[in-house]
Amino acid sequence: MLKKSMRIVNAIVIENESGTAQILNKFGEDNSLILNIIETVEDITHSLELIKLHKPELIFLHVSSENLKNLKQITDLDFNTPKFIFMSDEPQKAYDAFKCNA
Repeated sequence: MLKKSMRIVNAIVIENESGTAQILNKFGEDNSLILNIIETVEDITHSLELIKLHKPELIFLHVSSENLKNLKQITDLDFNTPKFIFMSDEPQKAYDAFKCNA
């Protein structure tokens, strides 16, 4: 039987709530064999250069009006669009994310 080696997923966290960011970073540390959190930033505007440089496969994104408004900036980048995990504690914001095909 052949064993497949697991690939590390590179991720960026876009989260403005420090408690949630800490939990995600701790999760990354605890699961470093499968997840590498490159950096944590507060909004999409601050993440664009990091995303262009590191081309992450995964983005944890806090669903805020500002982030949803600027989401197209990420999806328009000239490489494979990363997968998103949208996070929100507000039902309306979660609904808005679903409207963006989250």
